Amino acid sequence: MAILNGDKTTGVSIIKINQGVDTGDVLAQIETKIRSRETAISLKKRLAEIGADLLAELIPYYIAGEISPIKQKDDFSSGTIKLSKDQGKLSGRESSIVIDRMVRALNPWPGVYLVKDNKRIYLTKSHLDKNRKLVIDKVKPEGKKEMNYQDYLRGNKEELTLGE
Repeated sequence: MAILNGDKTTGVSIIKINQGVDTGDVLAQIETKIRSRETAISLKKRLAEIGADLLAELIPYYIAGEISPIKQKDDFSSGTIKLSKDQGKLSGRESSIVIDRMVRALNPWPGVYLVKDNKRIYLTKSHLDKNRKLVIDKVKPEGKKEMNYQDYLRGNKEELTLGE
């Protein structure tokens, strides 16, 4: 969600498990910058590596009793958000910046799509040009393989119009 929200940073927390979801006492935290073209897939992989390193470093200190867990304040515990298929549907009112964030944050699932002629067309890769206008790089029409947007246009009369 950090990419979707346009956050500049995110991080990893090592917490003790309790009855709630993401509400346990904090043992350690580390923050990292979100890279400019980072996707959910690349960020997830990077955070997993950071988290594994942090956990490996933390365990000896925790076992030795040298770490005091910090109780989370309810206002600051992020909890989790379950994504639904509809969160990837474009309404046509999103800005170029928001669409680009959605494409980076919601792929591979639930995916970002628009409906044209009763078929979904997924945007799988995009970027913003120097004027912050959306440039579609790759799409995946429903029932077909992912393709470069230019290849899509060769077989379709109309460009996909998105973003402001």
